[in-house]
Amino acid sequence: MKESAYVGVDPGMNGALAVLAVDGAVISCIQLPILSAGVRGRSELDAGHLLKNLQVLQADWDIVVCAVEHQQPFPGQGVVAVGTLMLNYGQILGMIACLGWSLVKPIPTRWKGDLGLVVPDSLKAASRKASAELREASAEGKAEAKKVAAKAKLASRKASKSAAVSYARSCFPSVDLYMGSKNPHDGMADALCIAQWARKFH
Repeated sequence: MKESAYVGVDPGMNGALAVLAVDGAVISCIQLPILSAGVRGRSELDAGHLLKNLQVLQADWDIVVCAVEHQQPFPGQGVVAVGTLMLNYGQILGMIACLGWSLVKPIPTRWKGDLGLVVPDSLKAASRKASAELREASAEGKAEAKKVAAKAKLASRKASKSAAVSYARSCFPSVDLYMGSKNPHDGMADALCIAQWARKFH
């Protein structure tokens, strides 16, 4: 009889897949396989490689639930970036459906909130204020307001990523998030946190 496991996926281009046992032990944590020269030379998900990894999991483990972070386009994102993100997301959801796994798609604020990974109120307030000022800005002040809003949003995002990295390092010290780099792989940290969320709340 196969043992149970929980899967968490950050489906972004810098994303990852993490698998946890019932007791929280890390079974696997890998970066999503990426083709560096896909259509028109752009990077894209190596769907065939990822499917093989998922099939190995299917053979060895009883997957209780697979949590894939919900994705949606946001204002200001480039058309190519949005297209790539949503293509990756759709391919991953299709693979999970074909494997017959139970699937949940938590929005970032849901899994982060449930795990206590909160952005400081001051940063959230600054981001909301900048967004409101951007909406109300005159044509002459639009460019500057857009820069301020982007800067505030980036600061909030960095704080959120930092919280996930700290949580992952604390709960899963055996996983090397740096892999020889000076910066941690935030996609791997997010995937571990999403898998942990699935384990704790499903």
